[in-house]
Amino acid sequence: AANLGDVCDVHCISNPRDAVSAKKQFKAHIILTDLQMPELDGFGVLKEIRTLDPSAIVIAITGESKFSELFSILDHGFDDYFSKPVDYKELKKSIVFYSEQYNRWRRTRDG
Repeated sequence: AANLGDVCDVHCISNPRDAVSAKKQFKAHIILTDLQMPELDGFGVLKEIRTLDPSAIVIAITGESKFSELFSILDHGFDDYFSKPVDYKELKKSIVFYSEQYNRWRRTRDG
């Protein structure tokens, strides 16, 4: 696994429903979710996160590799996606990019 501690605080939660609840507690602005999970899939997580915080960045992790399927992930409203096996250097770049983008948006919004 990649060390992202120098980029952001990382909270790993294995149950998708607990992750949605933790969003409130940790006020996370970047959420990574697998698409295939029991109880609540990644699309359900996306829907619940968007209800709580429409400005949250939600990134899908998927075993899918067909271009048409990957494109539909973005159509569903995910901000980005990574196919398994995940390239952790690219994931870190994406997290840094979205974190900077989110921080710029907050500074603009908050004046």
